[in-house]
Amino acid sequence: MTLLEFINTQGHRFWDEGKHFEDVKKQVTRFCEFSDHSSRPINAFKPIDIYNFIDSLTADGLTNNTCNRYISAITKTFKEAVGMELVSHPPLVRWKSVEKGRDRFFTRAEVSLVMDYLGKHRPWMKAYCVIGLNTGMRLGEIMATKRSWINEDYTELQLPYEVGGFKTKNREERFVPLNPEAGTAFKELFETLGGNNYVHSTFTRTWKKMREEFFRMGNIPKVEDFVFHVFRHTCATNLVNHFNINISTVGKILGHKDPKTTEKYVHHKEERVSGIMEQLGRYNSGELGEHHVTGQTYVGGPVA
Repeated sequence: MTLLEFINTQGHRFWDEGKHFEDVKKQVTRFCEFSDHSSRPINAFKPIDIYNFIDSLTADGLTNNTCNRYISAITKTFKEAVGMELVSHPPLVRWKSVEKGRDRFFTRAEVSLVMDYLGKHRPWMKAYCVIGLNTGMRLGEIMATKRSWINEDYTELQLPYEVGGFKTKNREERFVPLNPEAGTAFKELFETLGGNNYVHSTFTRTWKKMREEFFRMGNIPKVEDFVFHVFRHTCATNLVNHFNINISTVGKILGHKDPKTTEKYVHHKEERVSGIMEQLGRYNSGELGEHHVTGQTYVGGPVA
């Protein structure tokens, strides 16, 4: 019996029907779809198999909290299999340390550092970064993108329900608008890599080497939070702080269902928020007319 067969046929014995059980099945299914796990017997797994899977989730930008939910679902399933004498003992896996959240976005100087470095050493990786900065797409989504998902003039991308061998984080299709920079970068990727965009190991090695070099040169304060996923935060932050796009619209671009999730991605400039509140006071006192504030974006959306 495989792990996937076990969760689908026996899972109802250990979890009550409902959203939690559905989430557990989705998490275990994603683990089974990684590598050759779907065909491997349930008693043939080792801790390293789970660690490798969790590493792939981290590389795709999932937080430690989210990774821990996957670890919980997977290890719980193995423990129940032990109780049914299908496995002698469950794989022992340490949980990832819980982080407060990535309070980080790239400055323009840091973006220039990355683009200059990769332009010299790995031009195709520079294209990944241009796409991440201009679309907010996750690394795994960019790597999995096929030419057929993009329209003829490279202005629209339809991200399907299943990406890169696993279901998208929100289990929904997503429309991603492409500006000229992102469209050109995708063209370069297809021409350079011949459609084989999934080169995760090379990307990871080069990125680590790059950020360590930046750290030694004193260009960044630490390496731990200098990850590709920060481009996603930077895209959201720039849309809100520099283009007055409201949180709801940014959430649609990033593929978030809950505006609270988008809020975590956006790092508001204090002076911008202060400026908005100053305008609110002037409006309330009658100093500003409606035409002066309509369309200005506040944290929760545009002022009516």
